[in-house]
Amino acid sequence: MSASLLMLPLLVDHLPPGGAVARPSRIDQFEISVIESGAPMLDLPTTHRFTPGLYIREVTLSVGVIYTTRTHKTEHPFVLSQGVVSVFHDDGSVRRLKAPHTGITPPGARRAILVHEAAVWTTFHPTTETDLEKLEQLLVEPRPAHAATRHCLQPNATQPTIPALS
Repeated sequence: MSASLLMLPLLVDHLPPGGAVARPSRIDQFEISVIESGAPMLDLPTTHRFTPGLYIREVTLSVGVIYTTRTHKTEHPFVLSQGVVSVFHDDGSVRRLKAPHTGITPPGARRAILVHEAAVWTTFHPTTETDLEKLEQLLVEPRPAHAATRHCLQPNATQPTIPALS
């Protein structure tokens, strides 16, 4: 079993019955463990599209990746158009989603996403802004100090679960 798979309990340990409480710091603890593991990093393929009044962000997720999101500032729709994932929410709940699936991200949401089947996750943001740096400031909270830069771990055939930090 990979070290990253062994780190998953950091997200769900000590949850009350029904999984109704975890703290966002569990995702931070998971990220810190991954960074300290020294695993090789890479960026995940992300496509940015713009239409009048709409920013569309699409992330392609490989099998076995554990992808952590930033904390979202705005409510917005998302679509899982391909794949199967388990989503660990900052409230302690875990949901398995299978494409096609459409949902709403509330403000303050932060997630860790375990990819079971190659996935495509797309978010939609009403805005006229097209500058990616400005969009980042508008849509997500700053990265935690432990993840001052974007981190994603390189998929490895000998490692069945690969964490990825957004």
